[in-house]
Amino acid sequence: MEEAASERAQLAADWERARTAVFAQLLAGIGSFHDAEDVLQETFLTVTAKAASFAEGTNFIGWACTIARFKVLEASDARRPIRLVRSRGD
Repeated sequence: MEEAASERAQLAADWERARTAVFAQLLAGIGSFHDAEDVLQETFLTVTAKAASFAEGTNFIGWACTIARFKVLEASDARRPIRLVRSRGD
């Protein structure tokens, strides 16, 4: 149980160091401060869920920014309007 608490504390410390860089990447990719804040929260949830896959001793900020980059792509896809194309028989 102490180990789990220690891992959560380490994740919190790592996230606190990475948060500004992650937000900067989100803001650059999304353009809207408000939307970037929303995606930052989603990114944190993903970072938390995937924390066990982070290789200790590697670059946490780089890892978190990679997750953020995929979140920017997801947000971009979600905002893109869907064009309906009719078939020629319609």
